Amino acid sequence: MFDLILRLRTRPLAYRRKVAFWSTVGLTALIALVWALSLSVRFDDVTVTPKETQAPGPFETFMGQVRTGVGSLKDSFDKKDI
Repeated sequence: MFDLILRLRTRPLAYRRKVAFWSTVGLTALIALVWALSLSVRFDDVTVTPKETQAPGPFETFMGQVRTGVGSLKDSFDKKDI
């Protein structure tokens, strides 16, 4: 490996940059391949619960409270009083 680096230093700058670019692309592709292959192991035991059994999320809870508040506001103002 050290000999390869010494021989590379004698080459022109454009060639060294080309080797550096393709080495980086190859290393990135290798890391992406290992990552993609590990996803199947990580998500192997994932189970999805039906929507009916899930607890409501924070936004859904907030909007429910807003609807309740607006509904009680409407009830408090009778059209007879206006």
